Amino acid sequence: MQGIQLSRGFYTDIVRPWLNEVAPELRYSAALIGYGSELLGFDDDVSKDHNWGPRVHIFLGRDDFGNCARRLVDEFSKVAPADYLGEPIGWRSRPHPPANGVEAAGASEHGLEFHTLEALLEGHFAVRSVENLNALQWLGFAEQKLLAFTSGAVFHDDDSRLSQTVIA
Repeated sequence: MQGIQLSRGFYTDIVRPWLNEVAPELRYSAALIGYGSELLGFDDDVSKDHNWGPRVHIFLGRDDFGNCARRLVDEFSKVAPADYLGEPIGWRSRPHPPANGVEAAGASEHGLEFHTLEALLEGHFAVRSVENLNALQWLGFAEQKLLAFTSGAVFHDDDSRLSQTVIA
């Protein structure tokens, strides 16, 4: 199974039902974007030694992030299964830093990270929005950063902000 399929299933079978139960009114986007050979369809047995496995990035608005992201990370830590479809969840056996930064929250043991779209854009491109960028600004972005940002998959998108920003 490819990593994108594994992560989509992890979201569909584990994360989405859990979020619907603990935060039914929460508006969010769910995706797997960023770095990783599985995001480009190049995952193989060798690539499973790092940054591979069932994982999901949840994107919240800034207010929701501030109000509930860290609490949700802690709560998911209590209910997350040890594995999904035979693959270990999280990074117990593989090194991976959990999400960090002011607008990122994650735990290394369960593969679920919360972010804001603005923080992701700032981390990748040093901008907080892609609206109103001119051609010269777009051309200034490194191709590998654009590829990392637009590869992967969006699994759920309540307000379409992520889908409109990420061409995944």
